[in-house]
Amino acid sequence: YFDPKQLARCGGKGKEDNFDFHFLGKILRLLKNFIAKMAVPCMELPSGAKMPVLGLGTWKSKPGEVAEAVKAAIDAGYRHIDCAFVYGNENEVGAGLKAKFDEGVIKREDIFITSKLWNTFHHPDDVKGAVKKSLEGLGVDYLDLYLIHWPMAYKRGPEMFPKDEEGKFIAADVPFTDTWKALEACVDAGMLKNIGLSNFNSQQVQAVIDIAKVKPAILQVECHPYLNQKQLLQFTKEKGMVFTAYSPLRLSTVLTYLTECFVSTLPDLCQTGLFMSPFDKHMDFSRLLGENATLTLITIINYNISCSMKIRLVLQ
Repeated sequence: YFDPKQLARCGGKGKEDNFDFHFLGKILRLLKNFIAKMAVPCMELPSGAKMPVLGLGTWKSKPGEVAEAVKAAIDAGYRHIDCAFVYGNENEVGAGLKAKFDEGVIKREDIFITSKLWNTFHHPDDVKGAVKKSLEGLGVDYLDLYLIHWPMAYKRGPEMFPKDEEGKFIAADVPFTDTWKALEACVDAGMLKNIGLSNFNSQQVQAVIDIAKVKPAILQVECHPYLNQKQLLQFTKEKGMVFTAYSPLRLSTVLTYLTECFVSTLPDLCQTGLFMSPFDKHMDFSRLLGENATLTLITIINYNISCSMKIRLVLQ
């Protein structure tokens, strides 16, 4: 708490009725920035890189709103943005990042950016070009983390979801181990700092580990109270990988349930740092997220959220 008289004097005003609210704004902004920087802990990847445990996901984000959401997230303290080429919005994410770079709010080294290789780019000859597309869209020179989005490969070409006449996806015979070797080359070229896997099972992960020169840093999978992934989590710990949960709150179901049954616990979620701005505990939680579409995928790594009902929403 600050004494207005003291602040007024610090602001260069000699009288209380001439209180310098501009100076107070500076103080509050500095305080906000300090809290934002201290709010989210980091996990250390095998490379030694630090990854913030709380990330803003951009899946299913509404066109035209992503850039503003990214800017708001950065202002709120997010320092990890989770993207993917197939989301179709990396240009907008890049616009939001550029705005904050230009404002001096963050530098490139202050934010951790993740993207993912889509299924149609698994062929080793296509990997480097896919990485370049994401770099260009996001407006950066390197990615902190790049994941193979899914273990299966689709037919090469411009169509993201190639299907045959019967409406079935057209697969391609490209081993993901070959794809991994092409990603390692991108690490050597300085385009990628860390590489990992998404939606792989333990046998698939092991197959990559067996041939890898660059160890997979991350396994990102769906994980929430209805799909706790206990065995897969233990497997990644044994392999020295970081486990990342996407959709950790099972938003369409769990958040509605929490809203209806555990309204009193919502302030606890604020206190954990999951949401950086306070809100009324009687607010419709699911509606709140619906209005901020880019918050509908929240990536949490080894981050515990304990509600008063002792519901463990995220495994640690």
